Amino acid sequence: MTDIQNAAVIKPSYKVLYDSVGAHHQILNVESGTTVYPGGLVCTGTDDDDIVTCGLAGKAIGWAGYEDTPKKYRPATIDTLYVTLDRIDVVNGPGIIVRGRLQNGQNVDRGTRLIAGAAGELVAASSAAPPSGTVACVSTGAQPVAAGPLSSQGIPVAIAYESVDSSGGALPILVISLI
Repeated sequence: MTDIQNAAVIKPSYKVLYDSVGAHHQILNVESGTTVYPGGLVCTGTDDDDIVTCGLAGKAIGWAGYEDTPKKYRPATIDTLYVTLDRIDVVNGPGIIVRGRLQNGQNVDRGTRLIAGAAGELVAASSAAPPSGTVACVSTGAQPVAAGPLSSQGIPVAIAYESVDSSGGALPILVISLI
């Protein structure tokens, strides 16, 4: 891992990718730019070369990049939306450190598992209690039903690299990518 010297405190305002060892880059088309921000989670759009903002429990394929997006399509600042038909850098790779966006109302500690929230933002994954009591199995053909957070939330996409309280509004957060 590269030396990012106290990344939880020093967060440059012009980068999405902080530790690029193992990063995979693709240049893809923004199908709908209504909420695609640099650092936001993205999902596959209509075609494999299109992306859209990843929503709650969406199937995220990566993070909307910034610094490696062609200058023609790069917004003026990291907090500015991409527009429809921009060709942007989408980065993914387990273990890379990226600047994501924590959804409003979240308070997470370092190490918290995060899932896709609304508008490409992140929310804390909730834990599920194991079922209580006993359940009789009377069928040899019955199929088990998934219960708990994975069935409704999707898989964690990141681990918080720093503690952030976004109770006053959505905020940037450094995360370790799991996708």
